[in-house]
Amino acid sequence: TGTGVTGIFGILLHLHRPMAYVITIGLAAAVSFILTWFFGYKDEVKNDEIAQPAEAAQSNIEDQADGIVIYAPMSGEAIEMKDVEDDTFAAEVLGKGGAIRPSEGKVYAPFDGEIALVFDTKHAIALTGPDGVELLIHIGINTVELGGTHYKIYVIDQDQVKKGDLLAEFDMEAIAAAGYKLTTPIIVNNTDDYSDVELVARGTVRSGDPLIRLK
Repeated sequence: TGTGVTGIFGILLHLHRPMAYVITIGLAAAVSFILTWFFGYKDEVKNDEIAQPAEAAQSNIEDQADGIVIYAPMSGEAIEMKDVEDDTFAAEVLGKGGAIRPSEGKVYAPFDGEIALVFDTKHAIALTGPDGVELLIHIGINTVELGGTHYKIYVIDQDQVKKGDLLAEFDMEAIAAAGYKLTTPIIVNNTDDYSDVELVARGTVRSGDPLIRLK
């Protein structure tokens, strides 16, 4: 007795009767062939079900050819980084990208990815996305000074998120009343990994619209 596999390698367990084993395997193959020849084989997968994944694959190839798209994490007015009301962000010290002056106090996932870090002060969320994109969403200017007041976070570190998942909410009126700008920089921290970081939207955008393209 022993533990083994069928097929060619199974003969190692039958060295005392190798011909009997070969004949048995041959009969099994012959019976399977004959039954299939006479009764056929029906593939339950429909042609239209096969076509859909093929089309999706083609679409993915086209997306990759055009670059990696980062979608707007909030609705509002898209502006260039140089127009952000903060010298550090405007000078792109932390990386290139863009910014949004929000029209509603909600932040959504800009792509399928992972939450890398939720700041203790809740004013910023870092994500890792497709092909290693490192993105920082910084909600407001100098809002670290609020210590998390007026923010509500729905994710934690290492959470897996899908594009469009709600990440955070913030009280726009309260933050503005406290004297802080709501402009939200969206920064590609690993800018040097890409040949081009392009802001593809200007003016009014809705969450989920294409915002930044990486090549």
